[in-house]
Amino acid sequence: MIEDEVKEWRNRPLAREYYAIYLDGTFLSVRRGKAAKEPVYLALGIRPDGRREVLGFWLFGAEGESARNWRQVVRELWERGVRVVKLFESVLPGIEEAVREIFPSSKWQLCVLHTVRDSLAKVRKKDREALAQDLKAIYRADTVKQAHRALRELEEKWAGKYPELVAKWLDKSHALLEFLNHPKGIRAYLYTTNQLERLIKELKRRTKVVEVFCGPKALEKLVYLVLV
Repeated sequence: MIEDEVKEWRNRPLAREYYAIYLDGTFLSVRRGKAAKEPVYLALGIRPDGRREVLGFWLFGAEGESARNWRQVVRELWERGVRVVKLFESVLPGIEEAVREIFPSSKWQLCVLHTVRDSLAKVRKKDREALAQDLKAIYRADTVKQAHRALRELEEKWAGKYPELVAKWLDKSHALLEFLNHPKGIRAYLYTTNQLERLIKELKRRTKVVEVFCGPKALEKLVYLVLV
């Protein structure tokens, strides 16, 4: 039965080591008495040799994305055999605590492109081009030292006008700039969750014919068939 196949795949042992694991989610509509959009949590692993592997997907109900659920996702990766991960990459900062607790030797990268988009969406239109250039000077820096110099320039120029925006970049600089500690040739793959986003885009394309799934089992089966 397909249900058994899905269960076996979702519980299969994983490799001991991954260079990076990307964590993100998307929302699909499912009926549990009444129809509601539910988050589908996803994890994509990159092996040390560069091979990609979909590690799994998770449904926790219609409560929305939460740090508690992400902790369960990260813990399950450990329970399925993962022990060494150089870098966890995510869009949401709520994952950082789970990574520190379960994989204390791993580093965490907050998606730079999502943070840039979020920042530019919160400023006046006339300031966007100039701010975009100042942010680019940070994440396009060659070294962490250069990036921190650009951060100081961002603070001097914009903190008076957009204090919360600048504070976020300063507070999360350790996570936004972690990718600069890795080889230059692979940094473009590490500062954004684009690899997983492409997978999510394909998932959305293949499932859009179903406006509302008739139940979680139906959702699980189609998500599984797309991912494998």
